[in-house]
Amino acid sequence: MWATGPPKHVSPNLRKIRSTSAGALVAVLPSIFSTVIFSLRPGSPGSVLAAIEFRKKGRLSRGFLKSGAAELNFFCWRGPPARLSRSDRPVLLHGVRRRGRAMTTIDRRGDSLRRQPLVSRRALLRGAQAGALSLMTARALPLVRAQTLNKTADHKIRIAPVSLEIAPGKIIKTTAYNGTVPGPTLRVKEGQAVRIEVTNDSGYPNLIHSHGLMIPSEQDGSTEEGSPVIKPGKSLTYEYVAKPAGTRWYHSHAMAMTDLNKSTYTGEFGFLIVEPAGGEPGDYDREVLLAAHHWDGHWVSMQDIKKGPPPDNGLEVMYHAATLGDRMLGHGEPIRVREGERVLFRVLNASGNMGISLALPGHRFKVLALDGNPVPTSATVGILKLDVAERADVIVEMNNPGVWVFGSTEDEDRNMGMGVVVEYAGRGGEPTWAPATSKWDYTAFGRPDVAAAAPDETIGLKFQKIPGGRGGQSDDRPRS
Repeated sequence: MWATGPPKHVSPNLRKIRSTSAGALVAVLPSIFSTVIFSLRPGSPGSVLAAIEFRKKGRLSRGFLKSGAAELNFFCWRGPPARLSRSDRPVLLHGVRRRGRAMTTIDRRGDSLRRQPLVSRRALLRGAQAGALSLMTARALPLVRAQTLNKTADHKIRIAPVSLEIAPGKIIKTTAYNGTVPGPTLRVKEGQAVRIEVTNDSGYPNLIHSHGLMIPSEQDGSTEEGSPVIKPGKSLTYEYVAKPAGTRWYHSHAMAMTDLNKSTYTGEFGFLIVEPAGGEPGDYDREVLLAAHHWDGHWVSMQDIKKGPPPDNGLEVMYHAATLGDRMLGHGEPIRVREGERVLFRVLNASGNMGISLALPGHRFKVLALDGNPVPTSATVGILKLDVAERADVIVEMNNPGVWVFGSTEDEDRNMGMGVVVEYAGRGGEPTWAPATSKWDYTAFGRPDVAAAAPDETIGLKFQKIPGGRGGQSDDRPRS
């Protein structure tokens, strides 16, 4: 992949295939191409791009080639050949190989050109037979399978079953990343090329979605966008340039349907932090990552719970446990702080279908970013309200010594375990909870000096529950 994206003339229906032998692929080029142009781009030592004009007729008329020590990734597309413009070649080194001549380099410095012989046709043809075989078999491989054999992954993730103890005697059998929930925190620099190798031992077709990133759909990890599924027992490598900066996350994007033991109902999630290329502002003393999740889900209808009317009610997923962090409230290590500290909390709602509302009594949250993106106006609020998949980056000034419950504002959720203890140094005793009185208002983070633009179109929507009876059945049988 190019560090700054492909040249402008690359067609949108770009396709990437892989050769298992870089040397063999290079060797076969002179037998099928009339011209090969190599460009060494500044800032990418060892990487080679090539624009290839096909001599023979075929569906592929033009291609790009990236070379490492062990492999060439070949980019090709349909359509007429495009010329390499000078603006598309911010390069120091060009090489042109013409049929029947030795390859030469052209070192362009200012207006002067200097040629040096590189390698003969005889040397390039070595291994041509193996190279031709690689070309024939490579075209069927998907984009994410194009891997450089001598490169190591920046991160390795194994999806597999795990028995998760969220409280003494409370064991959740689920699937997770690398045996932990949340999975390992992935930290990358904005604009950095990232390789994530995933092995699927979950027991069902799976894939990992990198949530909130601007990346090609093949690398996105979502089937509806065309990303390939990882079959059970198989591996796949995602490779992309991480952007934009912010608190992102990664999670399963498999289709759970009615199976509450798959996908987002499981422990398959983790933080993906894309650090700004210019560095973090650093206006805080420490960082704490907290992911909320509901566990032990069951399909029910409200009639099953209330044992009476209303009889017409849809199917719901209800839970018996919840966590904010790795364990239920009161059963994990507290977050230990010191008076005067400024703590950056990165909070994620990783639940499958439940929104959350959180508060830390005696403290307030200065909201810096929502969903990983800086808010236009930073505001200080008393509660955080996050729907499924939403994130908030908030600063809390630790100026109220004691032992507190940082947890759900809903008693039912908090009693299921949705919370964590915050303990000041030198303080002890039972943690304190106090009901929150403030309300969440998204408009607090807008720009008051800018009027909202009129919508181009207004579409009316009506939401209503699908009628259902006991057990969530939707039919015409009498309801009691």
